[in-house]
Amino acid sequence: MPWHLLAPCAALLMFPQLMQAFYSPALPDLASAYALPAAQAARLFAVHAGGFALGVLLWGWASDRIGRRPSLTLALVLCAMCCAGALLAPSFAWLLACQAIAGLAAAACSVVPQTLVRDLYDGPVLRRAYSHLGMALSASPAIGLYAGALLAAHGGYRSTLLALSLASAALCAWSLASLPETRPGPGTPLSRALLQRMLADRVLWRRAAMVALLNVAWGSYFALAPFLYERLQAPAERLGESGALLALAAAAGAALNNRLLARGWAEPQLLRLAALLLAGGALAMRALDGNTAFALAMVPVITAFGLAIPNLLGPALAAYADCRGLAGALFALVYYLLIGAGMEAVSAWGSLPGVLGVCAAGFTLLLVRR
Repeated sequence: MPWHLLAPCAALLMFPQLMQAFYSPALPDLASAYALPAAQAARLFAVHAGGFALGVLLWGWASDRIGRRPSLTLALVLCAMCCAGALLAPSFAWLLACQAIAGLAAAACSVVPQTLVRDLYDGPVLRRAYSHLGMALSASPAIGLYAGALLAAHGGYRSTLLALSLASAALCAWSLASLPETRPGPGTPLSRALLQRMLADRVLWRRAAMVALLNVAWGSYFALAPFLYERLQAPAERLGESGALLALAAAAGAALNNRLLARGWAEPQLLRLAALLLAGGALAMRALDGNTAFALAMVPVITAFGLAIPNLLGPALAAYADCRGLAGALFALVYYLLIGAGMEAVSAWGSLPGVLGVCAAGFTLLLVRR
């Protein structure tokens, strides 16, 4: 995948993860500003994920109807406006509404670049492209948590919102300057035949559930870790430093995926290895519960994420070449709704070892039933 396409696509795909990582260090300040308990502040992630889920459907449809570039431009302008608008929120409910719409807008950064890549590549080349994007995405935790911690330390959650607004505007300008329009023609409209075809595709929805479980395992750290470090009286910098560790783990997963694909490993073998890593991380988190080194338990979890996600997403829509944007949107809608429900459960439960255990068990069960 040439650099002039890889760089903006990677930056766009990183943006939703960066938003999540940016918010994480700001949660204690947000909870303090609105006099909220930790569980209530952590609902920000669930609301954002719910908006994101609706957004993937909206922008997937729009990218097929009006084109990839116009959809991305509209979405990034909306995201910049909502993040700026949240700065003026008179109540937490208002802020959540702004973040739901910002999540809806940020979804274009996931669905449109993926559609663009699927327009340009297929087969083994597509898997390699996804793996390269995965290696770029591995920098998200390090950049997001470290930069988010700096922003939260110097301006609280308001500086985080301002930075996200400016980043949205910058991405809009970059994508307009760099990305081509790849829509092959007017997309297949949403029809009963397409819905029936997708609803009958059990393999597709199993993939969606596995993607959701991996994302909830990843996202639970961002939602709960700030309050765990605070409870353990660890230095505030510890959360930002853990981002570098998680970035290395994600890079290791993506690099391992590339190497094993080159050696001829098939998708089932790679997913079984990911399941073992995820289970190992859940057990390690149980062992390190109450220890300030608990971030070490996330290393196998994030490695599993980097290993499995390219193999779940890359070939998922091979049978839907005639409607990639819309099919991709429906597919992503389901797994983001599952992520949103999962993150709501995470904020209510508040147990990182428990969440990882459930995610590992569910992923393994789905893999066995393939």
